[in-house]
Amino acid sequence: MALEVFIRGGAKVDGRGVKRLHGAFRPWEDPIPEASDHRLEGIRGKDLFDEPPARFGRMDLLSKLTLGCAFHALSDAGDPASPPPVEGIILGSWAGCLMTDLNYYLPVCDKGISEAGPSLFSYTLPNVALGEVCKELGLTGPNTVVSMGRASAVAALVTAFHWIRSGRAECLLAGGAEAVDGKVRKYLRLPMDSDVESGAFFLVLEGGGSTDPGIRIASAAAGFQSRKQARLRQGGAGSGIDELWRSLESGFQGRLEVNAVTDEGFTAGLTLISELSDG
Repeated sequence: MALEVFIRGGAKVDGRGVKRLHGAFRPWEDPIPEASDHRLEGIRGKDLFDEPPARFGRMDLLSKLTLGCAFHALSDAGDPASPPPVEGIILGSWAGCLMTDLNYYLPVCDKGISEAGPSLFSYTLPNVALGEVCKELGLTGPNTVVSMGRASAVAALVTAFHWIRSGRAECLLAGGAEAVDGKVRKYLRLPMDSDVESGAFFLVLEGGGSTDPGIRIASAAAGFQSRKQARLRQGGAGSGIDELWRSLESGFQGRLEVNAVTDEGFTAGLTLISELSDG
């Protein structure tokens, strides 16, 4: 019999601050400038950790957001003295490490190899962010990066659901992170008022028995449809994450359908069942 999959905790990091699923909102100590290319440009270790990792200041923005949000999601999922046995992590990201790639390669293309920055080069693959998480949080299980446009974060949750159901892992971090500035927006042809912003979102998913209380993911699927079918299903392109987070925060009861759709017709969807008691 396949394991049921439950949401044990989660966290969200954006330009306003840090929010744990079961905790209070923690605004940034120092306001982040609205006018910067990406509002989290000046994020520091002390903004996310009481005791920041020694390497935090050297990381690229994608790694900082991924690590910080993963840490808060794990902290939210249980007693710090006995956290859930998270094995691995699945990151969904549309832009991935594109910001770092552009910052590294554009000077090289313009002025030559002498402009190559070794500290940037080490972050020119998106899975490096997962390496930082695994190293700092002690994860030794499976990990991967999923890139499916706006649907990347939901697609990562779909992947985690199937990994747990198939027995590949018992407990995983899954969600999305984006590092976006003006150059990335231009390259991806995003309008300046696009809702794709720097930030991160992670949930802790754990397998359990059918009698466990909590929010259960009843089903999850991803695939391609025609653009017309996709837009009829979603009512327009979107990531699905804002809807999911609002519903989880509000303590929804009953059944929830969350769908993410790209302009190309890729769809990723979850069906959640809330089995939390009123008490």
